[in-house]
Amino acid sequence: MEVRAYPDPELDLANIKSFDVVLLDSAQTLLEKQILFALKDSLVARGYSHVKDNPEFLVAISQYCGPFEEYVEPSVTYATSFVSGTTTTYEGQFGLKRYSGTTTTSGQVAVTPVVKGGGYRTQYFRSLSIFMMDLDGNRDSTTVPMIWEGHADSEGSTSDILLVAPYLISELLCEFPSRSGREAHREVRSYIGSKTK
Repeated sequence: MEVRAYPDPELDLANIKSFDVVLLDSAQTLLEKQILFALKDSLVARGYSHVKDNPEFLVAISQYCGPFEEYVEPSVTYATSFVSGTTTTYEGQFGLKRYSGTTTTSGQVAVTPVVKGGGYRTQYFRSLSIFMMDLDGNRDSTTVPMIWEGHADSEGSTSDILLVAPYLISELLCEFPSRSGREAHREVRSYIGSKTK
């Protein structure tokens, strides 16, 4: 996955402790609500308090998952086999003298390339963005200032972003309240045995 995070450089986010979650769009799906619920639980597990009255900041998400075609190069392996030697019998006559005999060649190992796979496969691009906003005591305001935002993108074989959301959330929250200094590109081994990139 690729992880990017941007805190407000003018604020000390280490001192804020209480939050509430908010839907950016009332038409959001149950999937987005589930991801937001998982994010809420992750923040609580990190010591933040989820409160409805006078939270210090609001948390919202945006997510996307869509297919794309990826070309996979074929793999080449080499199969070995033993080719037996051959025995040849000969006879003839040289002048008045007859002769006969046999010759035998030794066996040898033959190496044959075997090409497997190749072609196109459907993969999925998954993107999760987390937005944290300063409520500043005015929940009814139409605009609230952003104090932190993080984006995580991954590619993989599953089209269900809910399966990879816990990994995306975990890596994003490693960058909150301040950036960790880790590389943006990360690989995480998932429980289903594939890498989430």
